[in-house]
Amino acid sequence: MRLAVGKLCDDGVVERKQGKGTFVAAKQVRHGLDALRSFHEALLLQGLKPSMRVINHALQPVPEDMRGLFEASDDCLLLERLHFVDDDPIALGRSHLPAELANVVWTDVEHQPIYSILESVTGMAVTRADLAIRAQEADKTLANALHIKRGAALLVMERTSYFANGRCCDRTRFFIRPERYAFVLSGVFKSPRAR
Repeated sequence: MRLAVGKLCDDGVVERKQGKGTFVAAKQVRHGLDALRSFHEALLLQGLKPSMRVINHALQPVPEDMRGLFEASDDCLLLERLHFVDDDPIALGRSHLPAELANVVWTDVEHQPIYSILESVTGMAVTRADLAIRAQEADKTLANALHIKRGAALLVMERTSYFANGRCCDRTRFFIRPERYAFVLSGVFKSPRAR
């Protein structure tokens, strides 16, 4: 019996919660990479009821690895939000945004996707984003926020977004619990003979 339950855990059908028991695993979110959409919108499209909570927002110097991203500005807005599905934290989003968003009243827009906030403040829509996906171990801060063990594997999606004029408007890193999330993409094979 223990081996069968272990196999079901490995397959993601059930999950064990220490001190609580074994439960049917929550539905895995499938985030399509075939279109530009916000993290929040990807959850809504699957019929889920996501929510967000701002945990930090502050004007700060642009981090060294982002120098030059935001037009001639020495400062940017750091915005950190927890993303929930069924009151369960599935991701922490750490966004660096143009300094002009520092005056936004975050309690008014806490539940809006970044792209909606950017458009309402600047009057410009996001038209392009570059994505990179990698794995990382959870440090103490991420583990506490996402209710996981320190050192647990996380998916990290880094998104750099741009307005139509080429101006960078967002650099966000999403730290995502992988047991609840999958990235999917459908591609077409290009035969060398078809060229």
